[in-house]
Parts: sequence; C-alpha cells; structure tokens
Amino acid sequence: MMAFTKEQLEAINLDGNNIIVSAGAGSGKTAVLTERVIRKLKDGVDIDKLLILTFTNEAANEMKNRIRKAIINNKLDKQLDLIDSSYITTFDSYAYSLVKKYHYILNVPKDIKITDSGIITIYKHKVLDNIFDNLYGNPLFDKMINAYCLKDDILLKKFIIDISNKLDLLTDKHGYLNGYLDNYYNETYLKDLVSRYNELIRFKIIEIRTLYDELCNYASDSLINKMDSYFKPLFDGNSYNEYLLFKNNIIRFMGVDEDGA
Repeated sequence: MMAFTKEQLEAINLDGNNIIVSAGAGSGKTAVLTERVIRKLKDGVDIDKLLILTFTNEAANEMKNRIRKAIINNKLDKQLDLIDSSYITTFDSYAYSLVKKYHYILNVPKDIKITDSGIITIYKHKVLDNIFDNLYGNPLFDKMINAYCLKDDILLKKFIIDISNKLDLLTDKHGYLNGYLDNYYNETYLKDLVSRYNELIRFKIIEIRTLYDELCNYASDSLINKMDSYFKPLFDGNSYNEYLLFKNNIIRFMGVDEDGA
C-alpha cells in the first residue's frame, strides 16, 4: 500500500466539506482518489452511488481499472457487480447522459447527438461568410476591412472564429459580451490596467538594476560613467515618459564603439 502524506490523507478522509486539491503531474492524484473511493465503499456507500469524473476517456478508463483492482484487493466483492454501471466517466459523457435523460425538460430531441468539432467549425465559417457578404458596402464595415485586412478577409475571419471558440468556454458568454463595454471600458478598469502596468515596469526595473550593478563589477570606470548617464532616466524615473527617455538613450548607448569603453 502506498505511503500517503499528511495532505493526501486529509484529501482521502475529509468529509462534510467541499475539497479543492491542487496537485501537479505525478503527485499521486489517481492513487489518492482511488483510496478515497475505497474508503467510501468501506463506509457502506455503493460504487454506483458515487460520481467520479475526469477530463479524458483515457483517464476515466485508468481510474475505473484502478478502482476495480482496489476493490478486488480489499475483497469488496459486492462492488464488482456495480462498477460497470457506476458513474466513472468524463465530464462531457456525464453531461451528455443528463441531457438525453432529461431531454423533455430541456426541450431538446431524445435522439440528440454530439456534433464533431470540425462540423461546428465549418458551420461557423459558413455563417460568418454570410454575415460578411451582407455587411460589405456598409461604410463602417468597409473601414474595418481596410484597417485590418490586406489581400483578403481570411485572417480577420479566423480571428473572429478564435474569439468565438474562446467565448464558448464561458458559462455565460452572452452576459460577458453584453457587459463587456461597461466592465472593461470604464475609467476605473483602465486606471487599474495602467496601475498594474506601471507596477510591472517597476518590478522589471528592479531586475534590471540588479543585473546592472553586477555588470558594473566588471566594467571600467569610464564605461560605468557613460552607462550611468544612459540608465539614469530608467532608475530615477517615475513616469512612463521618463522611461521612454531611457529607450532612446539605450539605442544611442548600443552604438558606442569599443574605444569608448
């Protein structure tokens, strides 16, 4: 039997609370989850009363095989008869089974099928082509095409499809889009972006200053004096415009020949 850590044992035995366990690859996630399932079975819970979901079919099959072996090793013979009807599957498969089971509540056909992602992409392109064809001739639309397209509109369409695919991952993409301007184009949000950007710049300046000080240990006094004059706007600056002076300075500095060292 695997020797579990204190944190793993907590994940195995804790009940009555929501548990979030953050674990990287090779950290024993499957072993911990298997042991948690066996502990539940020993406490009198049947395997077909548990919901065990993974992201891939491969992971689901591995989990089921691990649990089956653990059931045999622990002589929980009754559970062997139930494991094939248990919910050890993927999130997608389980959601699909719920939709089929309660199709009459959701007002969808009973024989609903999972569409191949390639077919969905083809359909999206067809819809987008129709939208573009209808919008050509609109001054605002034509202005956008002239601004973002060169030979054709293929890249712009691809960009829109990519955005659509990412939006499909949201639980409420319509709510996200409807509130996008209010949430992301207001003075408070923009000020926060500028503040975070300035904070990132200050952090990078600290890193550069550390490297600069190390470099000075190997440079001549004359080169250090020249570097100081170029880097001063960066180290002493308090605004983005002052940092831009450093950008211009460093371009000139890179043009200094070896005789100036």
